[in-house]
Amino acid sequence: MATRRSIGTASRDYNEALKLLSTLYSNRQATNLFDKPNAKNAPPKPVKDLNALAIPEMREWLRRAGYEPKDLARLRHIHVAGTKGKGSVSAFATGMLRQYETVGTYTSPHLVSPRERIAIQGEQVSQALFAEAFFELWERLSHAAKKDGQTITDANGPNSKPFFFRFMTLLAWHIFLREKVDSVVLECGIGGEYDATNVVPPEAVSAAVISQLGIDHVAMLGNTVEKISWHKAGILKPGVRGFVRRMDEKPRVRKILQKRATEKGAELIELADADVERWGGVAGRLPGDFQKYNQALAVLAVRQHLGMDVEPTTALLNLPDKMITGLKEASLRGRCEIIQQGHIRWHLDGAGCIAAFGSFAQNY
Repeated sequence: MATRRSIGTASRDYNEALKLLSTLYSNRQATNLFDKPNAKNAPPKPVKDLNALAIPEMREWLRRAGYEPKDLARLRHIHVAGTKGKGSVSAFATGMLRQYETVGTYTSPHLVSPRERIAIQGEQVSQALFAEAFFELWERLSHAAKKDGQTITDANGPNSKPFFFRFMTLLAWHIFLREKVDSVVLECGIGGEYDATNVVPPEAVSAAVISQLGIDHVAMLGNTVEKISWHKAGILKPGVRGFVRRMDEKPRVRKILQKRATEKGAELIELADADVERWGGVAGRLPGDFQKYNQALAVLAVRQHLGMDVEPTTALLNLPDKMITGLKEASLRGRCEIIQQGHIRWHLDGAGCIAAFGSFAQNY
């Protein structure tokens, strides 16, 4: 049982914020709800029902935080989903956008500090800003719980708060709105259709990106690439262009993405490998030949965001200097990262799935 804390008497510094954050229902506990039952004859868990509840629940948490989905339209989002490469796409998009305007970035997971998930101009927010915004959000949620009749102890504690990822998503939006950033690069946590980030309305999204697709989070998303692709394509929005690498070698996946785009009323722009190969990419802090595909998707999304031409055959070959600089400067801790310790060189990468690990291994 998580320890109840009353923030009325506790200090409001960064360390206290971390302590309270650790009392929330963890992401692992949330995803475990989707696992198969251990008992042989136990009834199956209603996975579809759990998924279907996700967006209505997140909208309610947003309301309790003092916002409505329409408030998010004060920010212009590039929404990113995918099995692998979404972190790199987000880093490249951030690197380019920061050359033009003030950009907030929300990614996951973090390596050391939760602050890594929330960045402004490519830098994680300060401890002071994190703590101040954290307690503002915590109190808003506590106040909403009290209005709903919860006791003061329960209202002030973790029982009146969403699980960790949802809370961090709310906190990111609260910080971005509070700090008046111009745009946001928004990375999905798991899937897309039912992800907490997908409460963002169409009018708040300038472009959607679906990076490389593969097998991940099978309990929640399904055990085939086709099923997983359905979920990832859930971020497509009516009237919003979505960008994806054209998968000629996976015709069934390609068909699913195209069908989902039609259902969502979105325009799907498929990026051919030949166009990326002709361009060649930009060498920078994120090494690996495979990064040119992530760069290309980020370029098209940012060009769409800025109102530039997005025709793949020409857009990649006519990059402004600011975009080239952004691609060169983009970085992401724990992704294609190199650390030199004396005569030893460490190559670090999160490699969240088998395919990602293969790409990393081939590069080194």
